[in-house]
Amino acid sequence: AGRAVIFSGATVAIGLGLLLFMPVPFMRSMGVGGFLIPLVSLAAAATLQPALLSVYGRRGTRRMHAADWLRRRRLPVPHLAGPDVEHGFWARLARAIMQRPLLFFAVGAAVLIAGTVPVYDLKLTPGSAQGIPQTPQSVGGLNVLRAAVGPGALSPTQIVIDAGRPGVVRSPQIQAAVQRLRGEVEADPEVAFVQSGLGHRYVDRTARYEQVIVGAKHEYGDEAAQDFVHRLRDNIVPAAGFPADVRVLAGGGPPQGVDFSRSRTRISPGSCWPYWCSRTWC
Repeated sequence: AGRAVIFSGATVAIGLGLLLFMPVPFMRSMGVGGFLIPLVSLAAAATLQPALLSVYGRRGTRRMHAADWLRRRRLPVPHLAGPDVEHGFWARLARAIMQRPLLFFAVGAAVLIAGTVPVYDLKLTPGSAQGIPQTPQSVGGLNVLRAAVGPGALSPTQIVIDAGRPGVVRSPQIQAAVQRLRGEVEADPEVAFVQSGLGHRYVDRTARYEQVIVGAKHEYGDEAAQDFVHRLRDNIVPAAGFPADVRVLAGGGPPQGVDFSRSRTRISPGSCWPYWCSRTWC
């Protein structure tokens, strides 16, 4: 029995410990807990439980016939085991499995495979405000704001131009590329508004970084907003003609949602697109 407990507990710990390799931080934290809890349970089963059994003896292992107690109160409890436990339902099932292991293995594998078939039709999307309960007052205020300024304005896309060194982002060559970028973005059917400029709101004090704020017509979790992110990264930014030493990164709500969805489908950390952190700005 001890070997079976150790083997099963180690299997659970290893299975949950695989969450540590997920590229999503909160999944890793779940992996830490899922890995430690079975280990603690194994330690208790290998040390504390034998000590308790030695103290309580048969009193600690005496069976409580709850089924008989329920039947005396005329509750419909099925008789899964007879008076002789060696000839009950579970005993017969165990003997049947041992007599035909390949048959039961094939049936069990077929059931598990059939249960995984719907996975191929899953469509992973980032969360949105529509996926939470709509009754709290805070959500009601958010819905009022969405109706007033548009769903895309609450979590806009932020395009960041990194010139590579201070004092360069205002150069004519980069600004010409920014204007081409803005024109292409404004022409996209998903875009509701574009905000940019050379003031302190858009250019940091070192004049190395510039941001362009893009509001979409749909919320960041909608498919239309995610499709815009792919068009922005794959087509619009390369077509703007920025110099080779200039990096253009797409961050904010919709790009971060796309990155999160992509990171959930990959195992290796760091496989998602880089996205901008607002700590760059003063």
